[in-house]
This record gives sequence, C-alpha cells and structure tokens, in this order.
Amino acid sequence: QCGNYEELKILLSVRSVDVNYRSLTTGQTALMHCKNSQIAELLLQHGAGRFLDEKRFLLKCTFS
Repeated sequence: QCGNYEELKILLSVRSVDVNYRSLTTGQTALMHCKNSQIAELLLQHGAGRFLDEKRFLLKCTFS
C-alpha cells in the first residue's frame, strides 16, 4: 500500500534508499504496489521502474 506523499518525499531524500528494492516474499517493488499516480510519479522521478517487468506492469495499472 502506498503511504503518505510527504512522508515518501522525506524517505526518498535519504541517499541509501533503494526505490527498486524487491520484497523478499513477493518480489514486488513499491512502484508495483502503488495505487496513487502522484506517488508513482515521485517514485519514477527517483529512479523507480528501471526493470522491464515493472514497465510492463505499469502499462496494466490503473490509478485510483
């Protein structure tokens, strides 16, 4: 589930944050879990979606 936009901005300001980190249990990233276009855009601006399977996933996504 996507969190608060302002909280995410703060988290992304930390250099060691990996926006492409994959869950050990599901293999998914924050971008794959995101249901908010504003947060998805912020993740993309910080380098999320570098992997082909994420880009294919995004094509199928509809944001609420």
